[in-house]
Amino acid sequence: MGGVPTDADKAAAEQLKGEGNDFFKAKQHLKAAGCYTKAARKDPTNPVYQSNLAAALIGLAKFDKAVKAAEACLKLDSENEKGHYRLACALLGAERFDEAVAEFEETSRINAANKEAKKKLMLAVRGSLTAHKEAGTEPPESVAKYRKVKTDEELAAAEKRKAAKIQEKMDAAKFKFPEGRQADPAEAAARGEQGSDATIAGEKEAAVSSLFSTEGTGEVSQAEDVDAAMQRLAEGQDLPYSTDRVARFMALELAELCKQENAKAYAFPIAIFLPGVQKEGWGDEGQGVGMRACFDSATTHANAVPFLRQYAENTKAHAMLMVAAKSQIAFPQVWKRKDKPWPYGDAPGYFVQLDARKSEDRRVWFIEVSGTEQKPEYRRHMLDEALYSFLQPVLKPMILDNPTVPRDFKADQAAQGNLGSRAAAPAPAPEPELPVDAEDFDEAATFGGARAGWVYKRGPNGLGYYRDANAGAGS
Repeated sequence: MGGVPTDADKAAAEQLKGEGNDFFKAKQHLKAAGCYTKAARKDPTNPVYQSNLAAALIGLAKFDKAVKAAEACLKLDSENEKGHYRLACALLGAERFDEAVAEFEETSRINAANKEAKKKLMLAVRGSLTAHKEAGTEPPESVAKYRKVKTDEELAAAEKRKAAKIQEKMDAAKFKFPEGRQADPAEAAARGEQGSDATIAGEKEAAVSSLFSTEGTGEVSQAEDVDAAMQRLAEGQDLPYSTDRVARFMALELAELCKQENAKAYAFPIAIFLPGVQKEGWGDEGQGVGMRACFDSATTHANAVPFLRQYAENTKAHAMLMVAAKSQIAFPQVWKRKDKPWPYGDAPGYFVQLDARKSEDRRVWFIEVSGTEQKPEYRRHMLDEALYSFLQPVLKPMILDNPTVPRDFKADQAAQGNLGSRAAAPAPAPEPELPVDAEDFDEAATFGGARAGWVYKRGPNGLGYYRDANAGAGS
């Protein structure tokens, strides 16, 4: 060990590097780090192994160890671009901002075309300036040179903008959004929002418009009511995060959504939080907060996000389900993407977004509503969250020491049984999934754990509670 590596050692090191690269691409950073460490032991003369090890350790948020690995790389090759860049990223993660600035600059010196280095350089600069301001110290010249000297007018304007943002957040926290209203298809057509098919769309929307009626809905929540609800949700013993619990919460809430008698409860957008605490008499169900005009405009949408984030933090939430009728979303209308045709035509329904602390547990659906007011039918369509998320992430993501393999969206969507696309012309669409019958989930509303006659599984409508076909069989 420590001597000149043999050809056999070098070959073994390359094989280990290849295995590490496969793990790294799958975001299994812990296994990748193990392979790169073994490769560096086999061939301690190759800087690539130390550089790759630094990248894997950064993925594990082990920044101090990543710094050492990147420094080991640069001892072997002082002009290694990736070595400098990964050292800079590790220093940034460790909040050693002054040193990070110098290393990002060094990366740019070696390769002026490295755009990521330039972007993160400014992050390091801002971090350094903020840290020195809080400590009451002056930043080094390498950082101070990026500080723009502002005129009195510019400083006054900046303070005014800052005060306006603070006031905007305070107004959002009071949770008094303006009154929402139903979207009028005729009015939308007049604005050109639905194109030449606006009249047809209006007629189709009218067929089930009463499902989204705002009559009989409650008033906007008052600030003191919201504060009291947050306090109640935060009381209890902290629970570890569980993907299964989040999935059960999702299944329960979607089951409630797909019930005719609950239509009025979802007339306006509602955010449903799953608390991260154990409470007596509380299972996997969440507590809803009415969001009224959350999607009425870009302004009200922007106001809602900081409120939701604060609410999630105060309640120690593990997940949040946002439900909004399509007719209630004026911004952002994600189904009108120019680069991606919407596969469900003018069908009315609900957009549902599951936000969770574990990023791979996040989901987006469109719940299509058809049938009649007396007997509505609900069909669940999983969407690609990268394309159709209609709300920014609210919950802080977890930093995992052993990340799992990234979710395969196509496989997950296929398992949900909803790959059929009405926009796909040449290929025959698969058999449509069966409607969710409300009576199939009657008992789920009070679900408190496993019960006879029910089984939690992935069925024709995705993860959820289904009657056990074998229940009652045998003795």
